[in-house]
Amino acid sequence: MYTSLDYADAVSVGVTAFNTTGFHIGDENSVSNGNETFASWTFRKASKFFDVQTVVKSAGSNATVDLSVLGTVGMVAVKRTDSTGSWYVFHRSATAGKLLYLEQTAAEATLGHITVSGTTLTLVNGVITDGTYVVYAWAHDADAANGMIQCGTLTYAGSLLSVNLGWETQYVLMKSSDGIGDWIITDVMRGMPLSGTTARLFVNSSNEEISNYLRIYPNATGFTLPATVNINNGTYVYLAIRRPNKPPTSGTQVFNAIARTGTGVAATVTGVGFAPDWWLVR
Repeated sequence: MYTSLDYADAVSVGVTAFNTTGFHIGDENSVSNGNETFASWTFRKASKFFDVQTVVKSAGSNATVDLSVLGTVGMVAVKRTDSTGSWYVFHRSATAGKLLYLEQTAAEATLGHITVSGTTLTLVNGVITDGTYVVYAWAHDADAANGMIQCGTLTYAGSLLSVNLGWETQYVLMKSSDGIGDWIITDVMRGMPLSGTTARLFVNSSNEEISNYLRIYPNATGFTLPATVNINNGTYVYLAIRRPNKPPTSGTQVFNAIARTGTGVAATVTGVGFAPDWWLVR
């Protein structure tokens, strides 16, 4: 399936299988074309973090899904798989009774296709069509000491804004809820620098990465939108994931010395064993 389209599920030659450590990539150009760079985000089913289920909506009745594994439901995306149909998104901080479309830039609206009460998701009979659906659900965990994910809202008014999560973020998904705007993905692996611009992709588009104008960067307790963030003023919903911060159990998890080979001006250093935060070259 494609997050930017309403297509039905189809046999994939892109991501072909999951395994115990990740997934297999096939030969589809959209994920494996030579000389191109790709990004991936992998969500593991885990308590107070993420869940994925399928459900069949039959004629004449609601269909319900138990999401109690999440603790508090933060955000849910529901998509029909056996036919075309929109991606319906519930977010805990959207206006009560309103949903968003994942494949569209539209503002939140009173749609009625799905509802969430406590930890129960309902596909509403008479509004959503009968068929098979996939449910992707993320938690909201306000535990600053141990929580890994939060789903909230922010209001940007053109001046510097710091969002306090209680921990440093590595991934932010955000969308204007009261106006038209893209679903923006930013993450530290592709670049969320304190100065300069933030690399971003759009859930609702197949366009290539853009790195101009927008600035969002992590801080010790969340993330910051400076006055030069270059987004419209208004209300946004977001999903933020915590950056790993557990104490290392061995020195090789945080330090590695590597000798560079070659004398060219440009060089790529691989085999570090982790994503560096700082390096010294001599």
